[in-house]
Amino acid sequence: MRQNSSIGRLRCAECGAQIVAKASQGRNPPAGDGVALREEYETLRALQPAFHGCTRYGTLEPLGFLAVDDGGVMVTRLFHGEELERRARKQGDTGVREVFWSAGVWLRRLHEAGGYERTRAGLEVDRRRNYLRATYGTAIDADRKVRAACELLGHVGRDVDSVVAEAVRLHGDFKPGNLLCNATRYVGLDIQWKSTSVAVYDLAPFMNHLWIATLGGIGSRSRHRHELAETAFLAGFGDVGDVRALRWVQLYFALCYWGGCRQRGGMWAAGIARWQMLPLVEMAVAKLRAVT
Repeated sequence: MRQNSSIGRLRCAECGAQIVAKASQGRNPPAGDGVALREEYETLRALQPAFHGCTRYGTLEPLGFLAVDDGGVMVTRLFHGEELERRARKQGDTGVREVFWSAGVWLRRLHEAGGYERTRAGLEVDRRRNYLRATYGTAIDADRKVRAACELLGHVGRDVDSVVAEAVRLHGDFKPGNLLCNATRYVGLDIQWKSTSVAVYDLAPFMNHLWIATLGGIGSRSRHRHELAETAFLAGFGDVGDVRALRWVQLYFALCYWGGCRQRGGMWAAGIARWQMLPLVEMAVAKLRAVT
């Protein structure tokens, strides 16, 4: 059971073929979730030509979509793999480097899949900052460290607002948990592929979620494995453009994560905001200061 869906693994009693059925009823299904699931299915179908013939990188293989009342069920072929961070915890340094370098290559291939008009875009600094203030302004003003982080976001935002790069069609929710892998193949999940913007809006969330995930070890060993993974991911992706833009977007998303936890209320969400998201904000601040 997931937040907006349930996922079942099934095997044919006659031939042994295995599939995955993702149904649009979860613990808290939103209105129109069947439409969203059908869009996910159609996205997988549209992406098949982009990865056709590639034995190392791909997406889930869509087999069919079943309309059920106002919901639906998406059927895909089963892929025997595990989430990136889970696999990386079992690996030494060489394995960590390979896993996350391959993640960067996979994202580059997705961005090069086409399906959109080639244009150039910027970071939309003012729109992003206005969203932060309108959505989380009260909570931000009440926390000294977060308020200072927002001030840094505004200061550097004036410098990176002029950064322009090729717009790509974004994954929309790219994080280590949405890429499965085994010894030979990497397969993407939950690809939204709706909006177009600069690539850092896929790169930065992945790097933030990578920081939140633990890859094994403690202290300096943990930090070493994280830096190794991040460096390999960016190397696999290739040219990221102006690194200030990447670090700026990382801080923007970190502030959104923190604000989202504070808005939910309750002791659990407050604890996540304090002990996980605030350190993420502090890390993003340090990374941004290091390149400005």
